[in-house]
Amino acid sequence: MNPTLGQRLRLAREQRGLGLADVAHATRIPAPRLRELEEDHYNGFGSMTYARSFLQIYAGFLDID
Repeated sequence: MNPTLGQRLRLAREQRGLGLADVAHATRIPAPRLRELEEDHYNGFGSMTYARSFLQIYAGFLDID
């Protein structure tokens, strides 16, 4: 079974030895939002446009396609 996008983000972050606070500081995405992305919970963003934008920023920071 392939990992979800959120699982891939969390794994990449952990492999780099980064905490959510580190990524939040570097990307300016609040840590609770990062946690939602890693858990594949997109309903709290209000709009998929916001979720997609945060995903692009987070994935770009971690160098994930």
